[in-house]
Parts: sequence; C-alpha cells; structure tokens
Amino acid sequence: MKELDRQTEDRGKTTNPETDRRSTPISASSISVDEAMNLYTGKWILMKVTAFDQDHLPSHGEIISHGPSHSRIWKRLTKLISDSGKSSTPYYVFQACLKARTGIELQAVLEETRRTGAAAAWRRW
Repeated sequence: MKELDRQTEDRGKTTNPETDRRSTPISASSISVDEAMNLYTGKWILMKVTAFDQDHLPSHGEIISHGPSHSRIWKRLTKLISDSGKSSTPYYVFQACLKARTGIELQAVLEETRRTGAAAAWRRW
C-alpha cells in the first residue's frame, strides 16, 4: 500500500487509491505520455491507460501499437474492443507531437523556427 500511496502522491493526486480506479498503480511496463511522445515523435500511438493525472487526463500507459498511419491505429483499437467485448479498459489514441508547455519552451521553439527558416513556410490566410 505504501508504494501505491507514493505513486499517487507523486502525481499530485488527492484521491483515495483504494476507491478511485484512476489511481491504479503504474505497472512496470507503463511509460508516461511524455516518454511515449519522445520515443515515437510524429507517430500515432495507441496506449492502454494505466494512470490519470489530477485533471483526469491519461498520464501513463502501456504502448499497444504505434505507426505513421492514424487509420491503422484506429483499426487496431476497433479490433481490440470488438475482440474483448464490453470492456472498461481505457485506451488513448494520440499523435506524438511535442508541445511547448512553458514560456521558456515556447521561446526556444520560436527561436529554433526563426534560426532554421521554418517560419518562411507560414503564410497569411
């Protein structure tokens, strides 16, 4: 129980781990959504969710599938759901696009865009 309390506390949760399914312990094969994005940048990812953050958004999970095509990932999810019948297992499908989350990160991205000339790709609508 102490390990579960620590993991719950580390994620900033204020829920009761014994009664809230979103507080399930993070399994050994689980990785964070951020780690998945770093591993598979630009790819589509199907993740079996193992933990949620304080805002009830997926924070950790097990990678089920990844690839360049969103349609293949959605087909995989559809097959998983149809094979398992009615399941309460949460899944998360997303494209691994790195995002700036702080002002400093945003400044670095903008500077890199300016430096590489990528800003020229933008046009006025």
